[in-house]
Amino acid sequence: MQTLELKYTVPRPSAVRRLGKQGDNQTGIQSAQPFHAPKHGRWLDSKSVILAYPTRLFLASLLLCAIQIIPPTGLHADEPIDEVRAANLEKTAAWFADQQAAATTNAHWKLLPRIVIDTKEPSVLFKAEATGLAANEIVEFYLIGERSGNAYEAVAVALAQPKDIAKAIEKMGLPRGLHVDQRAMRFWPQGERVHLFLNDHHAADLILDKRTSSTAKREGFVFTASRHVKRDGEKQLAAHVEAPFSIASNYNEPNTILDVPFQAPQSEVYTQQVQNPDIRFDPGELLTVKIVPERPDGSRRVQEMDLTLTATEDPTHTVPIANVRFTLQQVVDDDTKTHMEASSLQNFVNHIREQVSKQQDPFVSVRVAPHVSLAQAHSAATILHTMEQEEGLRVLQPPEGELFYRAFMPDESRRNRADRIAQPWELHLSHEDPPMLIHIEEEWLQGEARPQIQTQDIPIQNPESLADKMESMRPGINAVFFYAPADMRVGTIMEIVQHIQETHPLIHVFMDSSPRDQTSDAIPEATSE
Repeated sequence: MQTLELKYTVPRPSAVRRLGKQGDNQTGIQSAQPFHAPKHGRWLDSKSVILAYPTRLFLASLLLCAIQIIPPTGLHADEPIDEVRAANLEKTAAWFADQQAAATTNAHWKLLPRIVIDTKEPSVLFKAEATGLAANEIVEFYLIGERSGNAYEAVAVALAQPKDIAKAIEKMGLPRGLHVDQRAMRFWPQGERVHLFLNDHHAADLILDKRTSSTAKREGFVFTASRHVKRDGEKQLAAHVEAPFSIASNYNEPNTILDVPFQAPQSEVYTQQVQNPDIRFDPGELLTVKIVPERPDGSRRVQEMDLTLTATEDPTHTVPIANVRFTLQQVVDDDTKTHMEASSLQNFVNHIREQVSKQQDPFVSVRVAPHVSLAQAHSAATILHTMEQEEGLRVLQPPEGELFYRAFMPDESRRNRADRIAQPWELHLSHEDPPMLIHIEEEWLQGEARPQIQTQDIPIQNPESLADKMESMRPGINAVFFYAPADMRVGTIMEIVQHIQETHPLIHVFMDSSPRDQTSDAIPEATSE
């Protein structure tokens, strides 16, 4: 059955409910965000952002897309400014004029439009306008830009431009970080942290988490500095030119300047955090925003390192992880510092614990040496997965030519073809035979709860043409399930992966047994490549 890829967005209920509400500058749905796991969607990986949809769901998906026919509105230069905003802008201009005068006698002050930067006692100051959220109203943003249409779910609107705020934080002394990017398999916001205050209230105190019935932890925000996009042939800051024009969000918004310091997918956080009824601002209230570095002394929380997994051949060790060795290196100012050389798992765990105890965030890129067996890679990946947490290590996107480490610990429930939501390619490897590509088709019969599975075996003699073969037979399917013996070397698997990774990046590597298939009718074997 033919399949296709489709991304879509749907408006949230609160956006519809507050459509056109006075004071929100919102006459339409500004920026509906993609849900991470729609029930009618087809996930090939829980961390993926590509959905594969069967043709029978195409019409329903188009109907969902059609909901967004209302164009984004937000506040633009040619739109009238309400009286409250105009008055606040006038007050802000007067405040900034006073700061300009004071700056003449403060050499450590730097100025940007409507922003004051203190480099001696590092801080950034500017004004914002409170949206006046009601008690227990859903919150997604602490601070947004004036052009945003998301005032209905934000605490305040900054009266300085997002691009200038990002530049001010850099001038305060913090380096730019990296935003979350699921396509690149970067699932953690990376960067140094700041604390955000609105009228001397820590931003964390303004939000109530319904899951814990308490305010958020004062862990600060990661300065990701948003991301850059092309507009009119020029590189621009996404927070400045793209919805939701976020300056500080409470979920991992790729465009935001300040992100929360943990994994917080929007679909998991939305509706869970609300306006704290004990600390509220009046609608239109002029606020003073202050941003300060978590570490005024300039020391760095982020520790970026390269982890290489190697293996020994000690026959006395029957558990795969016992033979895995961990080498940890860090490059600082072009100088390579080796923290650990071919060390044991216990030493690696102790080293990460030591860094965390020093309030450091270890960000680790993972490489697997070619001689490591699949069983060893699986064991090491399982351990790394347990260590990957807020109070542990954070795994970076894979280096070029490497698989993301979780590819070696796939979801075992996906072996059963009949239970899969969508069918990937399968590629079976053995020590004796050429690679076997499996083309899978589903046939849905009336009244049946499960599809009939048909497979086509395609022996592969020339891996160089594998990507073209898959794309010509099933265009748009970018997921591949590998099946290989536990003792096969990772390097052998990567010899195949290198030819398809660019076009088929969603790769899962299963050990040993073949996929379970209780309803399969084989199609005659195809001519080998």
